[in-house]
Amino acid sequence: MAPLVQARVLPHAGLMATLAALTELGAGGILLLSTLEVSRRRFAGRLGTEHGYERAVALRSSAAALTLAGLSATIYLLQGGGLPVLGTAPAFDSPTAIELFVAPVALGIAWLEFGRFRAPRTSRQSAAPRAARTLLSCF
Repeated sequence: MAPLVQARVLPHAGLMATLAALTELGAGGILLLSTLEVSRRRFAGRLGTEHGYERAVALRSSAAALTLAGLSATIYLLQGGGLPVLGTAPAFDSPTAIELFVAPVALGIAWLEFGRFRAPRTSRQSAAPRAARTLLSCF
């Protein structure tokens, strides 16, 4: 990975830094909009009704979270990060990079949003008879 970074990234460090910042800003904006969409669904009445665009929002936010996880892991590895260890020597080093925390959290968010994308959409009227059939099939 070092030859790639030295040949392609370092000569264009300013451009790459801008690209990384814009990627983080765009993915963060998508995740913020997804958060607002999930919060909207918690309300009762017309405000909380299901819309057709919800699956697309969930898929885009899953892709944004995966992008942030990859970007954070790449930054952590390029800074020379390794697996965290317990001991006295790391006590005097710099604190654990935030990327080590962000990457797994972003992967978890991506997993949850992808599950929201794949979740079957059923209306409340059709779900009740199915639950009754399932309950009766147990006997």
